[in-house]
Amino acid sequence: WPLVTGQQVHGTWLAVVSHSHPPRPGGERAGVRGDHLAGTDGFITNRPGVVLGIFSADCQPVWLVDPRRRAVGLVHAGRLGLLRGIVPAAIRLMRRNFGARPRDLRVWIGPHVRRSCYPLALARLTRAQCVKAGVPAGRIRASRICTGCDRRFFSHRRTRDPRRMLSIAAIACYPR
Repeated sequence: WPLVTGQQVHGTWLAVVSHSHPPRPGGERAGVRGDHLAGTDGFITNRPGVVLGIFSADCQPVWLVDPRRRAVGLVHAGRLGLLRGIVPAAIRLMRRNFGARPRDLRVWIGPHVRRSCYPLALARLTRAQCVKAGVPAGRIRASRICTGCDRRFFSHRRTRDPRRMLSIAAIACYPR
């Protein structure tokens, strides 16, 4: 399965991974050759068999799943990306490209630096943005793991280590 990754820059650039379009200038669409797109903080796809990947340490990996439309999104959401609206932008992009309805989405916020180690409650902000975008609160889950406290995870804040975790999302190839 091809892996499409990005070089996260704490921005709001999102790529649509499509089976029929090669990458366009500016990284708007990614092909499925195993691309690495500089300056990309998230991806969406409805293509089975393609793996989306983002790297994070203290920032949130955020999975957006629409089981009705068989579409997924994976977003790198740190403080700057959240303040710039990357998660609602990904929800809008899923709606525009795949017909995803926010009420059908399921959202999972992965391990990230929590309030005990960072002055901003990232998960609370993400949850509020998702609800404002139309995702039912009951369909949003957040990991309680703090990358700043839990030594099983990389944390730039804790160690200044440049290593990151890879989060992935994909749609299975089996029929519905």
